[in-house]
Formats: sequence, C-alpha cells, structure tokens
Amino acid sequence: MQEDTVTYHISKSKAKNKKLAVKILYKDDNGKQRQKTFNIGQEGCDDYPTACMRNIDTAESVKEVHLKRLRKTIDESDHLKKSWWGKNLLWNKPTIEESIEDIRQRYGANITYEI
Repeated sequence: MQEDTVTYHISKSKAKNKKLAVKILYKDDNGKQRQKTFNIGQEGCDDYPTACMRNIDTAESVKEVHLKRLRKTIDESDHLKKSWWGKNLLWNKPTIEESIEDIRQRYGANITYEI
C-alpha cells in the first residue's frame, strides 16, 4: 500500500454506542481500490478530549493509564488498524481536531472529517 494513494475520512459514527467512524480508501499491492471502515470509541466512556473537557489536570493521568494498558496491542506502523486510530484520535490531543491535524503533520495523511 502506498501512503500517497490513501484517503481517510472521519465522521460521527452511526453505529450504536460508538463515537467515530473511520473510512479508509486505498489501493492494495495489486493497484485495486479498497475500502475499510470501522468504528472507534465507546459512547459514554472516557477518551482524552472528553476527560480534558471535565478536568485538564486529571486528564493527563487518565491518558497515561490508558496508553500504558494498551501499549502492547497498538501497532504504530499500521494505519489500517482500529487500535492505531483509537490511540491517535481519541488519546492524542485535547480535541479531535487537534489530533487530526497532528496526524496530518506527522504522517502527511490526507484526512477529511465532519464531526
């Protein structure tokens, strides 16, 4: 998969009890157009932006504990994994918009979103 042929679209999830939907459009190794869609974030559960809205002082410790617990399950190199997007969207910056911008800058990702 070539990174310059990948487009990511993030929107509010239509799935019951989920926060965000991530749709990935990419070309596989044979040049065939593929699409992968998944939902992330349990509705009603904490994520970093939600914790920041309540109390920025405790949000950092909540983030630290969550990321430490998930460290072994997150593959940092695979943008097609649900866990990668959960970490980088929901546990990265104080807002989803800031997380999206950070992903754009760090990875040169072509991301559109409507939240």
